[in-house]
Amino acid sequence: TQSTWASLYVAVGPTLSLYASGRTTGLVIEAGNSSCHTVPVFEGYSLYHSILQMDFGGADLTKYIKSILNQQRITFSPAYEREICGFIKEKLCVVAYDYNSVANDKEHSKMKLPDGLEISLGPERYKCCEALFNPSLLGLKNKKANGELSGIHSTAVNSIKKCDVDITSLLYGNVVLSGGSTMFKGFQERIYKELENSAREDHKDHKVRVFASTERKYATWIGGSIFASLPTVQDFWVTKSEYEERPYTIHRNCF
Repeated sequence: TQSTWASLYVAVGPTLSLYASGRTTGLVIEAGNSSCHTVPVFEGYSLYHSILQMDFGGADLTKYIKSILNQQRITFSPAYEREICGFIKEKLCVVAYDYNSVANDKEHSKMKLPDGLEISLGPERYKCCEALFNPSLLGLKNKKANGELSGIHSTAVNSIKKCDVDITSLLYGNVVLSGGSTMFKGFQERIYKELENSAREDHKDHKVRVFASTERKYATWIGGSIFASLPTVQDFWVTKSEYEERPYTIHRNCF
């Protein structure tokens, strides 16, 4: 098939999420379906040496909800099982501010599906989201190394520590959430708490601010739209003729 594009620019997704928040410097915590990333950005440029990735995401949480429902002898058509379990996860699961205080909570959250089937989740609704902060709860392992995964908050702190100390305060003060797996109720408050505790443990007087747009599930696309409309970016577009003549132009212009 013949390509019909006229010009393109390759951008880092979390950087676009930061643009969507109206910032050019900050730490982007992106939690998606299959992986999570923490990306420090300074004046519009991703600090590649400080980017960290976690090999788990929303899909792993959906699998956990599926296993809980199977234990309750609730099953769905294989064709729609993932979508239905994902829907239940999004509606019922919550990030606990203090997981230890709710780990044995006896209360249940309930919802009724369109077909009349009632779904009920107890402390599992907290445990599901807690896996973002403690992956070992669901038995998740590091796929690249034979060890435990770090939580998303610890990974964010490690990303900051890899950056120059002169911009540490800027990163702590401009934490931007992105991705569908940050949409859980309580996620913003929990991230704030964990980062605040980390800054206090380091005996640093960093002011922590966490920004969570209601549209952060689509932040990358919104940021891409903003970025593409900037007149200052037009000189960096790679035309089709430039690419065909010198493919490495993409690396020169975009990275």
